[in-house]
Amino acid sequence: MGDFGDGGVGLLPSNLQEVLGDGADHVRMRMFSMLVPKDPAERLARNFLLREQTIRYKHPLETWETPVRIEAWVTDVKRVSLTFHFEVKDDERVYATATSVVAGYDSIRSGIRRFEQDELDVFNSYADSTQDAGN
Repeated sequence: MGDFGDGGVGLLPSNLQEVLGDGADHVRMRMFSMLVPKDPAERLARNFLLREQTIRYKHPLETWETPVRIEAWVTDVKRVSLTFHFEVKDDERVYATATSVVAGYDSIRSGIRRFEQDELDVFNSYADSTQDAGN
């Protein structure tokens, strides 16, 4: 598991979904930036597609001053998809959990693609078999 959020970010309860969504995108991009090909044509063939995202709210955040972080880890790696688990939390409680399923996507062929071995190796390096997705 890794803490990939920018610790100390305060959230209001009405913003939690938006911030978790934006935060999850940011975390996914930071975790896998080394997989983005430099060649623009190759980048089109090795895209990622967010297939599903579920957010479960546990507790409201009361003030802007509440420092929280987003922790993320990979919970399932398959040849065509992987599952992330996220927690918005502070030192005392978890405010929300989220699960995202991401697939490999080829924009040139307009279809789902299998992950390459180098991608699978990076995904598996973020896998944490000791964590439960909390579902």
